[in-house]
Amino acid sequence: MKIGLYDVDSRVATLPNLAIMKIASWHKKQGHEVEHYMPLFHQTYSKIYASKVFKFSDGRLITDDMIKGGTGIDMKIDLPEEINNCDPDYSFYNFPHSMGFSQRGCRFKCDFCVVPKKEGKPRIESTIEDIWTNRKSNFLILLDNDFFSGNWKQNLEEIKRLKLKVC
Repeated sequence: MKIGLYDVDSRVATLPNLAIMKIASWHKKQGHEVEHYMPLFHQTYSKIYASKVFKFSDGRLITDDMIKGGTGIDMKIDLPEEINNCDPDYSFYNFPHSMGFSQRGCRFKCDFCVVPKKEGKPRIESTIEDIWTNRKSNFLILLDNDFFSGNWKQNLEEIKRLKLKVC
């Protein structure tokens, strides 16, 4: 199977798309060929996934035959559990660091933000050590929207113990 992965936000986002990297990882484990989506070769893909994080991103290349997701498409769509539980394939973006969520959700209700509506109240998602899968780098990017909630003290202790630099 040949899989095309379309990161709709790639022109506006500075970080790689975590969902795309997890989808790439899952499909590679199935023995599938995975590549960045190229519209010119649309008909050659067995499946195409489109991930759109931001509403303002240009989604004109999204077609009906794509598997679509992300907050910019629909806040209710989540990755299937078997894909969400995969470690990201950082090689898909040639990204040298690890990134992920130690917790999801947010206790604040800022008017401009969709996180509380989409993810609800803060809840633990993962340990720091579980997020840090790209062990060649000691730099970790946490995507938590509300870090100082829940298990933040344990996370800081884990970061210190593992000698990580964190953004």
